[in-house]
Amino acid sequence: MSTKKRTQINFEVTLDDNHVPDSIVWTAKDGDIVDKHTRATSIHVWDNEELSLLSLDLWTKDMSVDEMKQFLLESIYSSSKAYERATGDEATAQKIQDMCEVIRVEMVKSSK
Repeated sequence: MSTKKRTQINFEVTLDDNHVPDSIVWTAKDGDIVDKHTRATSIHVWDNEELSLLSLDLWTKDMSVDEMKQFLLESIYSSSKAYERATGDEATAQKIQDMCEVIRVEMVKSSK
């Protein structure tokens, strides 16, 4: 009988008096990540019973709007890569990536 390996990814969120994140620290020891500070995280979990996405999106109050735009755009792009790996649907993944590139170019133009 083989033993399956188990691992943990942990997030510690410190909240201010209004329950807004002051800090987010995460640890993934198998990835050699210990107490790494971040300003945002987005965790998605599939609910098998409801057949729907459960989402937890957190960001600290010191994260700028420009950083948030980049974070979310990169999240969408990354999701398109996962979509392609999971489904083999290269055409749809490419459409999402193309849309991300159009938005990225617009973001660069508007920041000047």
